[in-house]
Amino acid sequence: GFISVLTLFGTACTPTQSNTNQETTPTPPTVQSAPSALGLDPKTDPIIYTTESGLEIKYGGIDLNASLASGALQGYPYFSMGTYSGKTVNWVIIGRASNLSVLDTSIKSYIFSNWQSNKTILNYAKYFFENIYETISPAGTAINNAFGQATISDYGTINFSKTVDNSEIDDGCVLAISEYCLGSSTYGSTVNYNASNIRSYINTLYTSTLNIPENQKALLQPQTISSRWSNTSDSTTNQFLFTLSARYSEFQIENYLTENSLRIAYNIGTTTAVEYWLRDGSIESAIKDAAFFVQTSGNVTGNYRDGSYSANTKYARPACVISLQ
Repeated sequence: GFISVLTLFGTACTPTQSNTNQETTPTPPTVQSAPSALGLDPKTDPIIYTTESGLEIKYGGIDLNASLASGALQGYPYFSMGTYSGKTVNWVIIGRASNLSVLDTSIKSYIFSNWQSNKTILNYAKYFFENIYETISPAGTAINNAFGQATISDYGTINFSKTVDNSEIDDGCVLAISEYCLGSSTYGSTVNYNASNIRSYINTLYTSTLNIPENQKALLQPQTISSRWSNTSDSTTNQFLFTLSARYSEFQIENYLTENSLRIAYNIGTTTAVEYWLRDGSIESAIKDAAFFVQTSGNVTGNYRDGSYSANTKYARPACVISLQ
C-alpha cells in the first residue's frame, strides 16, 4: 500500500500548459526533467519551504509512514537550480548548519481520519488529499481501505531529519549536491585539486554551462576549499561549486552520504551509474599518486596515476553551500 502511494506521488497531476501565440511569441528553449534515480519530480513534488528570495525547497521520494529507513526512496529535500544539456538540475540537501532554525522538524503521528482533518496545516496531508486522494477508482478505494486504520507520521514544518547537522556549514546555510553527475573531465597531470582539470571544469559549470540565474547565484556562498595529497595541502578560495572531499578536507563525502547506496550517481539523462571525482589524493607514501573518486558501487577509492591522469576520464558531481536566509 505505501509503496503504491510512493508511485502515485511520482505520477501525480501535471500542471496545465498555457497556449502560446507562435506568430508573436518566440518559442522558449525546451527544458526537461531528467529521469530521477531518487524519485524527484519538480513538477509534482510538494513545496515545503520558500526562501525570502523565492527559492523553492521541495520534497521528493516521499515516505508517508517513515517505513523506508535507508536507500534511494527514503525522501529528500531539494531545490532546482540551473540547467544542463536542456535538463533541469536538482540539488539534494545533505547537510545543514547547526543554527538553521527554519529546518526544525516537528513530527507527529495521526490516525488517518485525523490526518485528513489536519490537511490545511500538514505538508504531506495537504499534498495527498489535494492531488492524489479519491475513492472512486479501484486504486483509490484500495488505498483508502489500506490507510483506514493506519497511523501516519507527518511534519508540521519541514522534514530535514535525514540531513546532517555539521558546524563546518556556514550559519543559515545548507550543503547540497547535484542529484546527477554533469558531464566528465580528467583530473590532469597532478593530484593537486587546485591545479586540476576537474576544478576548472566545475568552475565553468558555475560561470556559464549550468545557466544559473543571477538571483540564485546570489544565494551561493563561496567556500575556502582545501585538498591534501602526499602529506601536503593546498587551499583555494572562492569556490562556489566544488567536489566533495574524499578523506582529509572540508565536506567529506562519507560524513554526509553515509552509505554506499547513497553515493551512487548517474550522468544526467541516463540510468547507468558512473564514476565521479572527489578532492584529495592519498597521503600514504606508497600510493601518493592516487586521486580519489567514487566507484559505481558507491565505494570511495583511489586511482593510480601510472605516469599521467590525462587518460583517466571520470564524471563531475558538484556540491555547493547555499543560504536559506
